[in-house]
Amino acid sequence: MQIDSHMTFLQDWDALSVEMLKNAPTKKPVISHYPPPHTADLVGKSKFPAPRLCGPVFANSDLESQIIRLEGLAVSIV
Repeated sequence: MQIDSHMTFLQDWDALSVEMLKNAPTKKPVISHYPPPHTADLVGKSKFPAPRLCGPVFANSDLESQIIRLEGLAVSIV
């Protein structure tokens, strides 16, 4: 898990994460998402899938040329 000071956690986030792991259809699941801003309505956002982290790319600037960035993919609900 990677977190920083700009993250806020939904009540019982840890139990929800454990439940996701138990329900995963594989022995070695990976759970990832792009977190919402710390000012977001977490209860409202919890009703929809979070954007997924995918598509690793190297940063473009010379300063960060060795940093791998993970691009986000939003899941739309119809």
